[in-house]
Amino acid sequence: MAIRKLLVLTAGSVMLLSATGASAADVYPASPAPAMAAPAKEDWYLTLGVSARAEPQYPGSDTYQARFAPVISLKRASGLTAFDSIDDNPSIALFDTGKFRIGATGKIDFGRDEDDADKLRGLGNVDPSLEIGAFTEFYPWDWLRLRAELRYGFGGFEGLGG
Repeated sequence: MAIRKLLVLTAGSVMLLSATGASAADVYPASPAPAMAAPAKEDWYLTLGVSARAEPQYPGSDTYQARFAPVISLKRASGLTAFDSIDDNPSIALFDTGKFRIGATGKIDFGRDEDDADKLRGLGNVDPSLEIGAFTEFYPWDWLRLRAELRYGFGGFEGLGG
């Protein structure tokens, strides 16, 4: 009787193991890949404003004057945390990795009249000029931005500046 129980248990174990092995060998069709969602369109943010500052009437002057300038910023939502200085010239990034940017920049210099101050008499007027060029920015850390510009001036000022 003990041998019979042993044979029944052994046969039952063999059938159980063979059934599990058979199910492991079954091939099931692969489940379909989840549908890829279309990339979300990123929002753009436009900021308009006016900056005001006191600056010398001309470089080296002891007389200061108020200057107003428009503030125009158009950024993608992912760029809202990037540092911007009020002194940045208008620029557009043509290549942007998030940590490194290269693009075009420009500036308008409104010139100078020799009538603005007695010290300028005899130096002549300097006509307004347009400066266009390129910039590069590097963000080694979130809190530090390194920026360089190289522009060429046309009009009252002709030559390289940065």
